[in-house]
Amino acid sequence: MKILVMEKRKILIVDDDQDILEVMGIIMESEGYEVDLMSSGQEIFEHISTFHPDLIILDVMLGGMDGRQICKCIKNTEDTLHIPIIMMSASHNIADSVEEICKPDEFVAKPFDVLDLIHTVELKLSA
Repeated sequence: MKILVMEKRKILIVDDDQDILEVMGIIMESEGYEVDLMSSGQEIFEHISTFHPDLIILDVMLGGMDGRQICKCIKNTEDTLHIPIIMMSASHNIADSVEEICKPDEFVAKPFDVLDLIHTVELKLSA
């Protein structure tokens, strides 16, 4: 008898706030996802090519880097444009600029509701 083992879905989380990064990692792992954490957007394409995420959660403000530009690069690269991106920010009124610059699959404001974030991740991974 052959047992079918489903591979865990993979989520790459990029945030320069170490506390938020760790909390989101714990939340997603508790939901059964395999998680890779990055505290900066540098070398994100290397992480994507080795980790092969099914979804990326990306902060807008990344200490010296603009998450919107990283998102734009991911969405404009043939090998990565299929990966859903959820952008996050604590800055008010930034959702419009995020949409204009990089067209993420979803935007979530910080502070976020844990159940809403989990629901958003599930929706994007089932699309």
